[in-house]
Amino acid sequence: MAKVLVAMSGGVDSSLSAYLLLQQGYEVIGATMNFLEVPSPSIKDAKAVAEQLRIPHYVFNLQGEFQRKVLQPFLLGYSKGVTPNPCVLCNRMIKFGVLWEKANELGCSYIATGHYARISSDEKGRKVLLKGRAKKEQSYFLYNIKAELLDKILFPLGDWDKEMVREKAREIGLAVADKEESKDLCFVRGDYRDLLRRHFPDAFKEGAILDSEGRFLGFHKGIANYTIGQREGLGIALGERYYVKEIRAEENIIVVGREEEIEAREIWADNLNWLSEPPKEGETVGAKIRYGSPEKPAKIFWDGELLRVEFLEPVRAPALGQSVVLYRDEIVLGGGIICRISWLR
Repeated sequence: MAKVLVAMSGGVDSSLSAYLLLQQGYEVIGATMNFLEVPSPSIKDAKAVAEQLRIPHYVFNLQGEFQRKVLQPFLLGYSKGVTPNPCVLCNRMIKFGVLWEKANELGCSYIATGHYARISSDEKGRKVLLKGRAKKEQSYFLYNIKAELLDKILFPLGDWDKEMVREKAREIGLAVADKEESKDLCFVRGDYRDLLRRHFPDAFKEGAILDSEGRFLGFHKGIANYTIGQREGLGIALGERYYVKEIRAEENIIVVGREEEIEAREIWADNLNWLSEPPKEGETVGAKIRYGSPEKPAKIFWDGELLRVEFLEPVRAPALGQSVVLYRDEIVLGGGIICRISWLR
């Protein structure tokens, strides 16, 4: 059977993925990526599972590649008032980039992860990325991988949900069956703002908070502390709720608005990546502007090299730097980075 490299984070999803692939007859190799100067305790968990499954396990120290390809763009984005998604970039550049190169060096035909997503074939026999069956499926984070890699990727958990995964892990006695999911960014311990402060101290300078009409409302504590749609931590009391609507990094200004002022119907995207045939001019597809946002119907138009997404109903608080991902039913078409927003008010 073919050899597969499984990206093992030390969590239950990737651990069970390795087990399932073994059961399917693959020759499995485990690999854990280390992005930190002081190795994460999760490396020990991954190694313990690999020993339990009796598979070889490698630790790849990728601090340099990760810093150049993911961390620096992430920090630079926040310093400029945009909201980048490091997981999207990491999947393309590291997990399905550098790690795939390592898989090749080890003679592997495939690479696998514990993502809740699926890969299938369309009517023409071409590989396509599909949404996972789980409620919290993760295809949003995968739209930016290279299309030519789809036939080299395995997602063993595509038809599973989290509770099924935990139940199976308990059944087979995996040591990480009940390990809590990490809610922090995997590449930083503590608050990422501490790291940002060291690299871009100017992003924490006090500046003005204005309303949409340019009236001064108070002072903010540095643009790096805010994202579009944020309400908490503004430090202004106006008798009604205000939300961050715009971050003007060059002027060090935060613009806020009421709930109805942070709705948009049109956005534009650049840095496009397609995993399937792109939508036709005027086609209606599903679109998500962030992982936690609901998918909404939108018409697609082309504006030069930019993609214009016209939603059929308003979307709340789209943010520059985030990804808009497009779907045709269950198929992930692709997407891009939000670079322009047309607010309703």
